[in-house]
Amino acid sequence: MKQIAVFLAEGFEEIEGLTVTDLLRRAGVTVTNVSVTGEKTVHGSHGIGVEADALFEEMEFEGMDMLVLPGGMPGTKHLKEHRDLCALLKDFMQKSVIWQQSVQRLLYLENWDFWKEEKHAVIRAWSQDFLTQRQMKSR
Repeated sequence: MKQIAVFLAEGFEEIEGLTVTDLLRRAGVTVTNVSVTGEKTVHGSHGIGVEADALFEEMEFEGMDMLVLPGGMPGTKHLKEHRDLCALLKDFMQKSVIWQQSVQRLLYLENWDFWKEEKHAVIRAWSQDFLTQRQMKSR
């Protein structure tokens, strides 16, 4: 059975974190909501408190098939500031795929050192194309 970790930081986008969890669990996938705050209760960007399944420090990530990073501010910023998560992502990217929820986060992640690898050129090209289209529509 597939195993997925969804990382929750203070200020995460509730729809992006909880919808992924809900839909995948309904499909029979094992999903673990992981708090990176050191506390089980994490508040989303709209003040909704969510109880995570586990704390980052308690988790064993070997065998995970996917890591999900919900967007939202300041949640995305807090994910980037979590050194152990960044190390995990760097290691995970060597052997698997990370699923991002929004173009904003894609662009934000581009600034992380490990994200600049050639392996992710397609995602960077897609996000740039999206921004170009958005800029053209706003003219």
